[in-house]
Amino acid sequence: MTSPQFPRRAHQLAGGEMPPAQYHVVARMLRLPEQSAAAARMVLVDGARPSDAAAAGGVSPSSLSRTVGRVRAAHESIRAAYSPQKRARRPGATTAPPPR
Repeated sequence: MTSPQFPRRAHQLAGGEMPPAQYHVVARMLRLPEQSAAAARMVLVDGARPSDAAAAGGVSPSSLSRTVGRVRAAHESIRAAYSPQKRARRPGATTAPPPR
């Protein structure tokens, strides 16, 4: 049986990349201008195409691209800071018991 083929950005079909509450917090932290924030929200929360969001928001595509990149980077930094850290293993430590 073959696996189904998904579009490159399949997450956009079911909405955006992040929940609205998370987007709102990141956008406020970055102090985004209102028009840029609205267009970036269309892309990241609503799953709109960047070209459509830029036109609807009244911003240039390149400006929107930079804004979306800033929001993604800040969001990922926050997620990394709050995700559980993997503990470093001691040199020579094994997960299996030593052989007899």
